[in-house]
Amino acid sequence: MRISGRKSSGLVLLVATLLGCGSEPAMEAVPVDVGPGQACALDGMLIAQHDGPKGQLLRTNGERALFCDAGEVFGEWLDPVRQRRIDNVWFQALDDATWEAHADGWERAQDLYFVIGSRRMGAMGPTLAPFREEGSAQAFIVQYGGSLYRFADIDAKVMEQVRRQGIDHWTQDGLPPKAAVVDSSQSIRH
Repeated sequence: MRISGRKSSGLVLLVATLLGCGSEPAMEAVPVDVGPGQACALDGMLIAQHDGPKGQLLRTNGERALFCDAGEVFGEWLDPVRQRRIDNVWFQALDDATWEAHADGWERAQDLYFVIGSRRMGAMGPTLAPFREEGSAQAFIVQYGGSLYRFADIDAKVMEQVRRQGIDHWTQDGLPPKAAVVDSSQSIRH
């Protein structure tokens, strides 16, 4: 039995349509707002209970990870192996939001300006402050200090500066704060 050219192209179209029907729909790459019981992917802290900007990412396998501090995202993003498994990254932009905890305001990382080295502390200490508009970021710098970066310019060296800022913030003359000093001559009694 021979199938004519018009009939065979129709058959190919029918088979392609049927095969397409069984495929999984593409996951929409949009951020999600923080729910009241949402835990941080890194440390399990309840995200909504901590002030400062948050971050989230969508992995290529469809898994989401939300972080209680914007800086925590870079632990995955700057690791070349894990970065290959990341589809999208978002941060809460502060242009129209307060520093206090909020659920929304997500913007694509590549579109943001980041202030690093400010006096504002996030959930985990020194953090990055993301902004949609450069003018908003500059106004934040005038009030709280810091330097301006784009997402693509934040590397391990920059994140080391953030980490050092945390150490400097919590130490004085190279010693831990007095509340953190433990007298080893005292024993713990039960």
